Amino acid sequence: MPKSTVPLPDWELVLSSAARLQRILPDAVLVGGTASAIHAEHRFSHDADHVLTDLRG
Repeated sequence: MPKSTVPLPDWELVLSSAARLQRILPDAVLVGGTASAIHAEHRFSHDADHVLTDLRG
């Protein structure tokens, strides 16, 4: 099975999706529980919250 179609555990899917969004919208900032979980390395999250500081761009 090609690597791109291998199912990933939920946490890896969240991180992969967040990274993909960062490539599309480089000014987006990861916030909330996922950002805290990555920083503190203490739990998993099931979603990734991003904010944009300037919606006019």
